[in-house]
Amino acid sequence: MRNGKTVYFCRRISKAGEDEKFSMPVPIVLNLGYLTIQPTGGYLDVQTYGEFVDITHRGIATPYEKWDGYFHEGDRFYLDKVPDGFVEDTEPDMGWGYDANAKIIAVKPQNYAINLTIRNIVE
Repeated sequence: MRNGKTVYFCRRISKAGEDEKFSMPVPIVLNLGYLTIQPTGGYLDVQTYGEFVDITHRGIATPYEKWDGYFHEGDRFYLDKVPDGFVEDTEPDMGWGYDANAKIIAVKPQNYAINLTIRNIVE
């Protein structure tokens, strides 16, 4: 995704086994040295993600200290769209995050950055 683009992040606030509930979306502007999200592709990614390579994105969050503990598996992103109700600041009837189009499937802390694996939600 292009630098300067805004994505929206919803933290999962429900526990495992409960109905999924998410916090209000937080806008994050993508930028090098902050947070970048790119689609996967290439031979190694095909070997890693298999049939899901076309719907998987890789995120890099730096600096480590800022993002440490911020992202968790199951959290959701709005990529290339604005959440319903966000402009009016009113929670939709279904709750925040119900219409998100991507979710975090893996958070991998590295030495200087946090690597995120994000997959589109396909219904």
